[in-house]
Amino acid sequence: MNPLISSQYIKYLSESIQLYVYSLDSAPNEIKIEDRVIVLFLTEYIERLEDANFLLKNKRYTSAQILLRSAYEITIYIDYLFSDPEKIEMRAKAYYFSSYQKSFQYYNHMNETTLMTQEDVKELFKKEKIAGKQYSSFNDYLNKNRSAYKACFPSEMQKMLNFSILKDSDKPVLERIDKINWYNENNKRPTFTSLVIYMQKCIKNKGYYANAFFEIYKKNSEDVHSENFEEKFRMNNKGIQVGSSWLPQTQLPYFYNEGIMFINYLLNRIDSAKIKKQLERCQCLMLKEKVNNEGGKGMINYDQLKEV
Repeated sequence: MNPLISSQYIKYLSESIQLYVYSLDSAPNEIKIEDRVIVLFLTEYIERLEDANFLLKNKRYTSAQILLRSAYEITIYIDYLFSDPEKIEMRAKAYYFSSYQKSFQYYNHMNETTLMTQEDVKELFKKEKIAGKQYSSFNDYLNKNRSAYKACFPSEMQKMLNFSILKDSDKPVLERIDKINWYNENNKRPTFTSLVIYMQKCIKNKGYYANAFFEIYKKNSEDVHSENFEEKFRMNNKGIQVGSSWLPQTQLPYFYNEGIMFINYLLNRIDSAKIKKQLERCQCLMLKEKVNNEGGKGMINYDQLKEV
């Protein structure tokens, strides 16, 4: 396998998304929420692969693999979205409306600083258009988005997501609904790891998501938090070396396979001969790739024998 993700492969994926967008027979502001979320996820996936490629070419393996870890997260979200065709709409809406949680975190953060008073923060949110909509106040924004988010969950779970309707004069407080992840639709998937376990149970390929979880997500988590000290920091009689390694055969096959699955998802939503052609091209490219067992190492040398 080429130590990089095929740029041609990424191009075919990107063109598939473009063809899908062309097929949406709606004005931009009338596009369904599920289609917005699908296009967003797939675009972010392609961006991660392109950016990782750039870093891999320059032997910045740690940074590249942090991006691939992020790409893995996106693949789980996309696969979860499509794992039950009857729930795509509600799951996409749950993701879409969950964005208010980040705004609430920002509100609380600004409220806790000495830079702005509570009234300053309220005025800021009153003037801003949030998610393209105008709200009379931040509490109005919070009430409406909490209600929309709550409606995305099964009726039996909505009971535990009740919240207090706020007046403009009330101080917002964190409630249970503000901490529920969008994919926790049955109150059994509170974390990303539990979502991966759920996805593994949904497919016949034993170990597919689990193996990728350990090879891509778990291993690279140490790099995200700068915890992988012993493997990256080395000393010899000349000085210090700081770097990382890259084994493409443990990670790239997963991303190639996911790309093909994504195009199939699009074809399940629209019948497009042009997208089918892109699928065939991606399949041919994946078959042509040969495993490169060598990978590479990217080291930065700090020579103690030479003065900068």
